[in-house]
Amino acid sequence: MNGFIFHTPTQIVILVLVLVAGWLFGLASHPGGRRWKQRYRDLELKTRRYHEERDAELAARDREIAELRAQRDAAMEGTVQTRRPVTDPVIVDPTIREER
Repeated sequence: MNGFIFHTPTQIVILVLVLVAGWLFGLASHPGGRRWKQRYRDLELKTRRYHEERDAELAARDREIAELRAQRDAAMEGTVQTRRPVTDPVIVDPTIREER
């Protein structure tokens, strides 16, 4: 204990009492966590609003997609898609030679 400032038991007891008194004073003057609780509630409210807006936007997009698909299906009902066979002959240019 040569490097320690307090050498007597009385000095150590006083040091401990001062530290405990400071700790109690700090607890008494602390606002009780009101600030962080309010910040947490504000963040929670902001997050909830964001999720509600996002869900509403996604629901609107889903409705629009369903409506467009219904319109597409209605437009496709009257038409029959068939492929026409290729009837045009292949025209070979006599000036082009294949080199092998």
